[in-house]
Amino acid sequence: MGVVINGHWLLQNPLFFGYAGTEGYLPSQKIAIAVAVTFEPEAFGATGEPPNSAFDLFLDLGAALAPDDPPLKSAAAAL
Repeated sequence: MGVVINGHWLLQNPLFFGYAGTEGYLPSQKIAIAVAVTFEPEAFGATGEPPNSAFDLFLDLGAALAPDDPPLKSAAAAL
């Protein structure tokens, strides 16, 4: 099990077999967010990989719940 450090957030971000999820925790504010999405076959591009919609939703929720300490968008490439 791996954990990604994104600013002050601790994340996990599985993406496989038509399922994606992002779970994150901000210890300083005791905020936990979990997002799970599934993909229909049409969501997969020419390379066979879907967009990571769960991470995008997580970023929006994190920014709304912790505007002074949101998750970093630049960490998306590392996930």
